[in-house]
Amino acid sequence: QVHGHEEASVANLLGGLADLDVDVIATLNAAQLATVPKVPENVRAVDFIPMNELLASCSAIVHQGGGATIGNAVVNGVPQLIVPGTTWSERHSAIAQEKRGYGLLLDLDQVTAATIRRDVKRLVEEPSFRRCALEIQQEMAATPTLADIVPDLESLAAAR
Repeated sequence: QVHGHEEASVANLLGGLADLDVDVIATLNAAQLATVPKVPENVRAVDFIPMNELLASCSAIVHQGGGATIGNAVVNGVPQLIVPGTTWSERHSAIAQEKRGYGLLLDLDQVTAATIRRDVKRLVEEPSFRRCALEIQQEMAATPTLADIVPDLESLAAAR
């Protein structure tokens, strides 16, 4: 939602997952669920759950492309379907993920129950997405942290 306006239909998002053999945790509040005539049997809706804890047990995630969610998905090696909103630059992240092979992009004007179903099914069933997500996870884990590079920066500064 942006300024109270639903950009992607929650009913389409959940409806697309209804007949897939997956358990869905939907982090949606009562206002977001108000547009859904019936929550599918395989969907459990919760207002909030820490993403890092949830993603540790997920096979895929559908989200709008916010940095914190992308980061948590990468840390957990989870393939991503990004449905970017219109306010920020989430589309650029989705394009990069799609090019790298660990995610898919679905533009707002393409969101239907059928396209959600198709893309989530691909993320869950095609092993290349998980394999690429795990490669990215390993690359991130191998990247030096800021704390790791501080001694090098201090040495460089002292040498000048």
